[in-house]
Amino acid sequence: MANVVDQLIALSNTLAGIIAQLQTPPAPPRAARRVITPADMTYLGIMKTPLDARSQGAIALRRRPDGTKSLLVSGPSTTGNPLAEITLETFNTDPAKQATARLLNSWQPEQWQQNCKSWGSIPLPSGGLEIGGMVMLGDTFYSTFHGHYDVSPGNKPVLFASKFNADGTITSFGPWLIDAGNHQTCLWLTTNNGKLYAGAGLTAGDAASPWGRSLYEVQIPDAATPAFSTLTSRVLLTYPIGHEDEFPGTYTSATVTTPKTGGPWINNGNVTTAIWIDTPTLEGVLYFGRIGEGFVWYGLNPDPASGNKDTVDLAKGYHATQHKGYLAIDDPAKYDDVVAGKMQPYTLHADRPDQVLGME
Repeated sequence: MANVVDQLIALSNTLAGIIAQLQTPPAPPRAARRVITPADMTYLGIMKTPLDARSQGAIALRRRPDGTKSLLVSGPSTTGNPLAEITLETFNTDPAKQATARLLNSWQPEQWQQNCKSWGSIPLPSGGLEIGGMVMLGDTFYSTFHGHYDVSPGNKPVLFASKFNADGTITSFGPWLIDAGNHQTCLWLTTNNGKLYAGAGLTAGDAASPWGRSLYEVQIPDAATPAFSTLTSRVLLTYPIGHEDEFPGTYTSATVTTPKTGGPWINNGNVTTAIWIDTPTLEGVLYFGRIGEGFVWYGLNPDPASGNKDTVDLAKGYHATQHKGYLAIDDPAKYDDVVAGKMQPYTLHADRPDQVLGME
């Protein structure tokens, strides 16, 4: 189940990234476009990779100097996981026709991360920084990192930038802190009209753990920006304590072993990636992830009391016996109202179908 869910989420990331790369700037007036819906998307299938599971933690689309496109893939942590570049092959729903990508390049951590295993005050119980999001903006490759589990206050060095040189090497800059704090901005990156956006999010929360989706426009650093300096950001979407994000429906079939005062919501869902789509006819910010169902509990896995197992989230924390694919779609016009002070960011609620792209 874990492999299927991860493959589908990775596919959603790839598909959305391809659509974004094909957009035609400048964007037409907003009145000429409508907000994208699940009906506008088609499931293309699967493309296999030549990499093992330990090397597949984040993904980004690159337009190479010769005009062809490739995928940049990196493992879930900086410990021994290289950055790999693979070909972009045709997706197919028929297992017998699913192509396997070819490996084009590979860079070890010391070749693209300055061999950093610890930056500043990020706690590293897993032995290395965990890789969040990756995205290309022009000719610069941006990536985010975070500690295995870090909810301590303060800004953390989470953003990194790299340039691909003609000789195949990589020159890197940073890292930099983001003034929105570590746990709010470390999980993924997206771009739109030359701007850089970052965010993170858990899809459901209770009074004890209310974090929802988030989106921040982040100052774009360059080679002259001092390492470990703090980048400014502008809030477009966030859900503070007392203004929790909501997911439609209820966990009526769930058995919650440690109920919280905030109600039936248990914070075991998450947004794993987001993409800003902006085409001549469609627009929208799509948040992909998963949410737990069935028997839900907090603690060890398997659950010592019931014996139930979570095949997706293995460490101690919130768990569920089943997980369903998740999609939230925001109308970007609402972000304009937030920036203009007409709306609070926590008042935005997206359309969230229970099923999308076959992600069951």
